[in-house]
Amino acid sequence: MAASQSCDPVLRWNASLAFMLLLGFSPVSVLCVTFTLVNSCSYQIWPGISGTPPLGAGGFALAPGQSTVLNPAPGCLVDGYNMPLTVSANGAALDVVATAGNAGGTATTVACATAGCTSNLLLAGAGAGGAATCPAQLIQTNSAGQAVACRSACEAFADPQYCCTGAFSTPQTCGPSWYSQLFKSACPTAYSYAYDDPSSTFTCNGAAGYTITFCPSSS
Repeated sequence: MAASQSCDPVLRWNASLAFMLLLGFSPVSVLCVTFTLVNSCSYQIWPGISGTPPLGAGGFALAPGQSTVLNPAPGCLVDGYNMPLTVSANGAALDVVATAGNAGGTATTVACATAGCTSNLLLAGAGAGGAATCPAQLIQTNSAGQAVACRSACEAFADPQYCCTGAFSTPQTCGPSWYSQLFKSACPTAYSYAYDDPSSTFTCNGAAGYTITFCPSSS
């Protein structure tokens, strides 16, 4: 791990797919963090890695109980999807936040909390009336007809009001939709639509690394 590979991560959880994790980084600090991916599922998974510059070697398999460590370079993106997961900071990481109820917005520091989505939105019984949380019109199936992912309303309908494009391209004209609110109720820290920054963007300073756990025990 070279000191020149500096990363000061700003973490974003994106629910454009119900189980997508999007992490963004800016090269501000002088130390590089590492990411540990842990498979707590009872089956093998294949984390997909994308971004420029690349993080690691791309897609790879993780057997049940297996973990791997990745060393990111500045500007990298990590996308994990289709299953419950959490992200937690390692070491003495602090999140700078505005003090609740303070009119002046005085900043304070708190320990970085674990965030992510521990709910399985495709699981029957998880939603109202025993249905899956993901609406039927957003469910993506495989060739066998099995539900494998939950698409966003933007991807499913290509409607500017869901994509926050065109006449809906500003925070003032594009608010949370019924679909994004449904995801938000199941995964409060998930980034559920284009302007969901206030409740879904977290900055952690001083973290030695981050642990991404697929199928955390609480799911």
